[in-house]
Formats: sequence, structure tokens, C-alpha cells
Amino acid sequence: MDKCSHQQEKLCVFCENDKEALCSQCVGSESHRGHTVISAEKAVQVFRAEMQAKKNHLETLREDAKNQASSREEKLTQLFERLQQFLLRTSIQLETELEDERKTFNGKLERNKKFDFPKQEKSQMINSEFYLGKVAYRLWKQAQAAKFTVHSVTVALDPDTAHPELTLFEELTCVRYRGRRLRIPDFPSRFDQCPCVLGTPGFKDGRQYWEVRVWSKKEWDLGMATESANRKGEVRLDPAHGYYTIILRDGGRYAACDSPQVPLRPPRQPTKIGIFLDYDRGRLCFLDANNMYPLYTFEHRFTETLFPFFSPGMVIDGQNVEPLKVC
Repeated sequence: MDKCSHQQEKLCVFCENDKEALCSQCVGSESHRGHTVISAEKAVQVFRAEMQAKKNHLETLREDAKNQASSREEKLTQLFERLQQFLLRTSIQLETELEDERKTFNGKLERNKKFDFPKQEKSQMINSEFYLGKVAYRLWKQAQAAKFTVHSVTVALDPDTAHPELTLFEELTCVRYRGRRLRIPDFPSRFDQCPCVLGTPGFKDGRQYWEVRVWSKKEWDLGMATESANRKGEVRLDPAHGYYTIILRDGGRYAACDSPQVPLRPPRQPTKIGIFLDYDRGRLCFLDANNMYPLYTFEHRFTETLFPFFSPGMVIDGQNVEPLKVC
């Protein structure tokens, strides 16, 4: 223990008023008379307790900062996802409106083709800056009004609708073809011939969005089915029979099962499909969820409850064994 600088005696007590270590003689001096003093051992214990309390407080602050950072990151992720969904919806709406503008403009040209416009006047018939400004204004206006009302929904697979040769796993988010029939009740809601399954919940209003991971499968069907769509025997995938789907065959042939069927040619093989339902406006959109590339849009006046529809396809010669997974 250090010695007192005044008396050269051992420091044995601590003055709590002056926060100073003292020797036995300095305790009775005029400068410390009436002050509260404690033993050096007691002072060490007090300091250790205070240091531990400060350490615990710092640990709490660090943990709070970590949790706040994690929460901010999660909120930013959700915000960007909602922004991405909003931009997707807006791009689809603008695509439709611009197509209407193109048809209107072509109609004007057709009606006025007998007039010989000078080249400069023809070029001025399309005011690019006007349309770009119109698009920018609409984006701003919708961003103010929409408040990102698209809902990313949690879809689960419904075991009461699953074909007996399908296996559902990972808390009803994955489906795989197993090739062997299970002895399970043949509910009216169950597919009995085609290897399909519906998802839950069903939707009868609003805007919903979910994604399905398809990996590098060779065959799959995805989309939506009406509540009354046939599930027994052969299933015909077209809107007239209550199915709105896109399909993959032979590892490279994509198609929308509209009437008639429409071939699809995505620039790259999608490994995750995004499905966007705007029930009230009668639109069901499919896109490559990795780059938001639009694949196909069904337009129909929906009147029934719609359920997510899945088919992982059959496994043939060890091919197409990957599951479909709801993300």
C-alpha cells in the first residue's frame, strides 16, 4: 500500500467526502475533521461494486444497441421489400396504361394517315418529355397515396387437399412427389389423380404477394385455383376450369395456361417465382422473384375465393426430385 505524502505513513482509510486515501494521522487533521471515512478494504469493495455496476450498465447499453441495430435492419428490409412490391405493382399499372396510350396514338395515326405531315410535325406528335413527366408524377402521387398496401402473406400447404403421392414437410411449406400412395381419407377437397395441392388461406379481396422457390426443377405448376375448381380425375389448367397457372415442362418450356396457352421465354431460368394477386382489379401476376422480371399476367373478373395452387411434378428416372418451397 502507498504511503501518505504528508506523514509518510501507510494509507489505511478513505475519505468519502474528498475521495482521498488517508493515513491514521491525517484523519484527525483540520482539513478532514468531521468527514466520513471508511477502511481501505471497505473502500476497495465499494469501488469494485461500482465498477461492476458500470460494467453491467455498459453491457446492457451494448446489448440494447445491438438489438436496436437488428430491429432497424429488419425494418429497412421490410421497407425495401414493400417498396419493391409497390414499384412492381406500379410498373404493371403503367405498362397497361402506356399500352392504352399506344393504341390511342396508333388510332389517331390511322385516322389521319391521309394527311401528309412534315417530318418535324410527325416527330412532335409524341411528346416524350410530357409522358416521362406524367409517369414521374404518377409514381410520386401513388407513392403518397398507396402507403404500400401490398401484403406479403404467409402461405401454408393444406394437407386435406394434397394428392396421396405428395409429401408435405417443413411445417407445411414444402411439397415433394414421393411416388408411393399414402392411405389417407379421400376428402372431397383432395386431388386424387393429378399430383397437386392447394395453399391456405384463400383470398377474396385485397393485394397479396408470396414467393415459391422452384430450385432447378424440370417440371412444376404454380398459380391459383377457384374454390369450385374440380380436383377429382383429370385437372384442366385453364381459366375456364378455375385455374390460373404457369407451368414448366422438360426443364425449359415455360407456358401460361391461358386460353389459348401462351409460351413464355424468360431471359434466364427462374429459381424463385413471385406471385402477386390484385383481387379487386382482377389481376394475377407472375414474375421472376430474383430480378422482378414479369413473366405473365392473367386479367379476369374474380368472383370466387382463390387458393394458391402447387404441383411439384412427377419424379422420372431420378429427375425433378427437388421440392417446391413457399418462401
